[in-house]
Amino acid sequence: MILRSRIPFLALFVAVLIATLLPVGAAAQEKPPGEIGLLLGVMRLDRDAVGPGQDPAYPALIGLRLGANMHRPVSYFFEGLHSSFESDLLTDNSSVVEMRAGLERNFDFRDSDLGWYLAGAVGYADLNNPSGTDDFGRPLLSGGIGLRSTANHGVRWHLELREEVWMGDEGVGGADIANTQVLLGLGLGLRAREAGPDDDGDGVPNRIDRCPGTPKGTRVDPTGCPEKRKALFEEGKKSLVLEGVNFVTDSADLTPESRDILDRVAASLSEWAEVRVEIGGHTDSVADPKYNLSLSQRRAESVRAYLIGKGISGKRLKAKGYGETKPVATNDTPEGRSRNRRVELTRLD
Repeated sequence: MILRSRIPFLALFVAVLIATLLPVGAAAQEKPPGEIGLLLGVMRLDRDAVGPGQDPAYPALIGLRLGANMHRPVSYFFEGLHSSFESDLLTDNSSVVEMRAGLERNFDFRDSDLGWYLAGAVGYADLNNPSGTDDFGRPLLSGGIGLRSTANHGVRWHLELREEVWMGDEGVGGADIANTQVLLGLGLGLRAREAGPDDDGDGVPNRIDRCPGTPKGTRVDPTGCPEKRKALFEEGKKSLVLEGVNFVTDSADLTPESRDILDRVAASLSEWAEVRVEIGGHTDSVADPKYNLSLSQRRAESVRAYLIGKGISGKRLKAKGYGETKPVATNDTPEGRSRNRRVELTRLD
């Protein structure tokens, strides 16, 4: 008897394992973490399992499944299947019991109530003939592809086409045994026990908390996730004068009050990681224009260095000194010169 190749089954099983490592999104809230279900189907049982000279059998399948909810990007399952078949060689029916554990990588169709999945499993098959004739058991390897419903509540279903191989040389003919199964699964969600209405103390009930385990004292939004600070830039505006950011006279040294303001700027930039800014340094027209240009550049670099020290990537910060070239007020009054001496942030994207 020529041994059937195990390569297709191994390849499919490895593909499922690789698929579980693909980037996945967060699971939708309030979906049960697990499910239990009934399995119904039919199997094409290899002639090497039925007996010498026999045609393949097509027994019905029934079984139970317990596993993680298939709404998860990656889920696991345990299942048991039972079938029985007739053989011309025996007076009574033979039976097959299979147990397996596996992984599924689930995918959703866009704008649809359906999804699909890949499945791979390992397990054990036990064939029992009447009066113990040629009973044997073998490890098995299986892979499948299926279609599933994406309903959140109630009964969920999945339909799977599965190929499996019973490996080893025990039993009829000493050959690998390759079978095909078509299975319909009907499952009910298993709810996790909620320890309390608000375990992490953020004021948001567990059933709608999308960020459980938030550190105590963290301000959260209505979904229980940390609340983002107000964006630095108002909608439709790309520049912001950092009022209160000042320097020691005729130097690039920040005043103590300036550091408090820049700390808040750094916190906002940390939460809005996509924002890149130019730090513009500006002076009044007192002193030589070349000196003012140099001083404004040093002041812009001083602010940039402070923000980098607070954890903001230097790749997001550009320092540019403009000297006295971009006044926003007259330089003929003390008030106007004070307004012209400023640090201005400009959004670059």
